[in-house]
Formats: sequence, C-alpha cells, structure tokens
Amino acid sequence: MNLPTNPNSVGLVFSVLVWLPITAWVVCMVGWMIMDEVDTLFGIIAVCLALGLGFATVKPPAPGLNWIPFLAVCLTMAFYFPVREGIRKWELIAIDIDQIRSCYERLAMRPGDVYAIVKMSEILASRGRTLQAVQLLEGTISGQPKNLFDDEWKMIAKWRLSLGAQTLAPGTACPKCGRVNRPGQYLCSGCGSQHLLELVRGGVAGFSQWRLAFFGWSLLAAIAVIFPYLQVGTSGAVAKIALALVGLTGGVMILIGLIGGGKK
Repeated sequence: MNLPTNPNSVGLVFSVLVWLPITAWVVCMVGWMIMDEVDTLFGIIAVCLALGLGFATVKPPAPGLNWIPFLAVCLTMAFYFPVREGIRKWELIAIDIDQIRSCYERLAMRPGDVYAIVKMSEILASRGRTLQAVQLLEGTISGQPKNLFDDEWKMIAKWRLSLGAQTLAPGTACPKCGRVNRPGQYLCSGCGSQHLLELVRGGVAGFSQWRLAFFGWSLLAAIAVIFPYLQVGTSGAVAKIALALVGLTGGVMILIGLIGGGKK
C-alpha cells in the first residue's frame, strides 16, 4: 500500500531544523557582543540576518523555495568555523606581535638590549621564523664571552638542529624595501623599519580581514532571503541586476578578506 505523501513535508522539515543552527548563531553573536569581541552593530546585523533567514525558511513566498534560505543558514554555520578559527589564531599571533613591539620599544631606549633580542628571537622561532631567530641571536652574542650566554648558545644549537640541512641565508630581507640585513640587525639598514615585526605580521589575515569576509558572506546570505520574494514578486530586471551586483560585492569582500594579508 502506498502511503500518501505531503508535498510540503520537506519544507516542514526545513522550517523546524533551521532553528537549530540559528539558535547557535544567535547565542554565539550575543556572547561575542557581551565579551566585546565584535562591534555591537556587527552583532545586531548578524542576529537580524539569522532571524531573517529563519523567517524566510518558515514563510517562503512560494512552496518549495524555503530550501534556499535553509541552505544559506547551513553554509553560514559551516563558514563560521573557519572564520572563528582564523580569528582565534590571529588573537594568538597578535599577542606575539605585541610582545615584539614591546621588545622594539625596549631596544629604542636601550639599543642592543640582549634580553629584548633573546625574547624577540624566541618569538620568531615559535612563529616558524627559525632562520631569522638564529641570525638575530647569533649575530648579537657572537664575540661575547660564551660562558655569559650559555643558555642562549644551547638555544641556538637546538634551533640549528631543527633546521637540519637548511643553510642560513646571508641575512634577512626586509619585507618593505627588500634590503638584506646582516645577522643581528633588528632595524632595516635600508628603510629603518622594524622588519622582523613585519615578517611575523605579514601574510596573516587579521581580525578585520575575517570580519570583512563575514560581512561579504552576510551580503550573500541576505540575498538568499530576498531572492525567493523577487522570484515570485513583481520586481523587474533592474531590481534583480542590483541584487546581482550586491552578490558580486559580497563575493569580492570574501576574497579580499580571506586572501588579503592582514595587519592589526
């Protein structure tokens, strides 16, 4: 015996299930706003977008169209995890960047301060810049009595061991001007910039870049709310073209946010 099927049954499932990710979405955004991790305006827009997607799923303009906002909700939650992980990694890197800045401030007051250079070298090594860490520390303590820097030489030996057969470059190239600086030099001899700080910071997507990417995706998700209504409404071609342009803008924002190197 064939059981009768309800053509709206799938839509009903979407209408019920959509509130699970939306609840998680809203709770996360409220938590971020309370912890001051996101701007209040940003959080309110994100919450309103979530509720709008939920409404569009429950009350689509025509049967069979609620899968569009439902899919937008699911993709947004999937997009949330890499964005959140990117922000978390940036927050950790930002701590190291602040510490390197503090080292440079100390060196500005006391040029050649060994403590600041050792600390900076350790941060460089922890960020995968082992070559630069060896060059900086070795170039600083070479020629000094070895017994005064026994721990530092042990650290250099450990770093060299981790490098394996990789040979040391003659110096560190400045990311800004390209000048190769001799080992132990922490200010670029070409442009005077804090080139070691730029090395750690460069190529890392910062919070503003992740936020830009999320805003871009939010534009695309907003289209998921509006598009079904345009499909059955009386809006003309001009409105749909404007919607396409908004979608293109959102896509560009995502690309800039994820590909562009961030700076704090």
